[in-house]
Amino acid sequence: MLTKKFFVIALFCLLTPAAFAEKIGVLNPQAAIMGSDIAKKAMRDLEENKEYAALVAKAENLRADLQSLAKEAETKGMTWSVDERASHQKKIEYVNADFQLAGQKIQAERKAMSDRVVREVQPKLEKVIEEVVKKDKLDVVLNAQAVFFAGEKVDITKKVVEALNKK
Repeated sequence: MLTKKFFVIALFCLLTPAAFAEKIGVLNPQAAIMGSDIAKKAMRDLEENKEYAALVAKAENLRADLQSLAKEAETKGMTWSVDERASHQKKIEYVNADFQLAGQKIQAERKAMSDRVVREVQPKLEKVIEEVVKKDKLDVVLNAQAVFFAGEKVDITKKVVEALNKK
């Protein structure tokens, strides 16, 4: 029964258009976009932004505070009363909440930057992919995330990034 299912799946795979393609390319579009000069500049600009840098510094300080509070609890906790332990735990929870919020804000800023880059680069990316497909005479281009394994010979991501940076 299992071999019959395997045979049916194998037959189905052989009948897909990709099976008839002579030249196949694999592309990681997200890596192509984020590897572009436009994305690198946007990331540098974000990191140089005073508000973003202050947010990152705040998160790092909160992380250090959490580590300090944890170390203090480890070294002195055995001598504390129940109330002192509860108070210290409350401090840890407050600092941790602030740290989590700072982390969420950092992620939101990075996502907003990434979304802006994608909106800006996407039209150029489509044209560049078409150019690479024509130049390399590819029959099929697959998304790298949909492929179990692809050798370097078929990965066109680097070519696409290079062409994208020339535009």
